[in-house]
Amino acid sequence: MEIASHLPWFEQVWVRFHAPSLILAVQWGAPILTMILIRKPLFNTSHSLRLPFIAWACSLPLGIIGLLSIGGSTNNLQGFHLLAAPLLLVSLTAISTRIGNFYRPLTRAFVVVILCLRVQHAELTPVRPALFKIKEAIAIQAHFPEQVWLPWSPLVSYYAEGNFYHSEDGLYVRFITGNPVSLKQAMTHLPPRFRAMAFPGKEMQWGVAQNLAKPNQRQWELGEWLIIEWPED
Repeated sequence: MEIASHLPWFEQVWVRFHAPSLILAVQWGAPILTMILIRKPLFNTSHSLRLPFIAWACSLPLGIIGLLSIGGSTNNLQGFHLLAAPLLLVSLTAISTRIGNFYRPLTRAFVVVILCLRVQHAELTPVRPALFKIKEAIAIQAHFPEQVWLPWSPLVSYYAEGNFYHSEDGLYVRFITGNPVSLKQAMTHLPPRFRAMAFPGKEMQWGVAQNLAKPNQRQWELGEWLIIEWPED
């Protein structure tokens, strides 16, 4: 709690909610508006939306806490995703029933189109577990035994060498809360022959880990990984 109380927006919480205000308006506004429209039937134990709304309500406090932390932002607000699918299904079914059987195929077509658009715009279609980056990290770890630091994949090093090295977001949180880790403390929990670091993409850098690299470094890429290395002392 001491570190959390030193986050830049702790005394002005509304600042943290301002940036994702449009997303929050949809994620919170849509369920609240639906509850107002449905009213009493929603609290009936046989109502098809009762359990989805309970799931949304239970996840809401956890999502808000995550939003006020570092490294999560709006991806902590998972409750709306638990509610959106059944809410859309019930809504389209009600509309189709009132309008008539003629429009039911259009309802199905609408759902299929939404699904196809989601798959098309997804960065990676989840057909199977996305392990390719992890496999590349394992190869990097094997190439630099007890030498490479993976600031965004500490579990790879833990399972390979039995040591849990720093994660960059943890160092970053300490830095912005006024409790930075000293260079001596940082080096204590890095590989014993530390001479390389690897990031899962050029954009996955928060400006903390890279400052520990030596000046005579060189950068190269392996698959989607950016590797920074320097001669061993």
